[in-house]
Amino acid sequence: MNPAFTGRKNELNEIRTRLTSGGRTALTQAIRGLGGIGKTQIAAEYAYRYQAEYEYVFWVQLTDDQDSKPVDPSLLLLNSYAGYCEKLKIPFDDTKAETTVPAFKQWMEQHQNWLLIFDNADQPDCLAPFLPMQSQVTGPPFLYQLL
Repeated sequence: MNPAFTGRKNELNEIRTRLTSGGRTALTQAIRGLGGIGKTQIAAEYAYRYQAEYEYVFWVQLTDDQDSKPVDPSLLLLNSYAGYCEKLKIPFDDTKAETTVPAFKQWMEQHQNWLLIFDNADQPDCLAPFLPMQSQVTGPPFLYQLL
């Protein structure tokens, strides 16, 4: 939580409404705007305020803030998914990249009540191979968010 975060009540309420209006359907919600207007802070505040309503909250950073060189977002996604597979004890072969994404996607398809936030997803169309198939949704809704 950012103790200096104030305002943005309307934006947070709108995100909440959109992410919870789908019933049993997976939903996406994009937060768009110019750099520096607080998109990341809104997503972080949303995750903080509603964390008790999700069994799992995943945050995937799609830029490397520590390096000024461009980094392939799929590499960052792969590393994030591998870390989540390890934490959740999802079986995958960490020596083979092609097992990581399917393992985490399968976990998402088999579980519910999670929030997945992609921070700095400048090309959201490229995320499709990393998202679970919506046709696999069972039980209460699961949600993912693009930022």
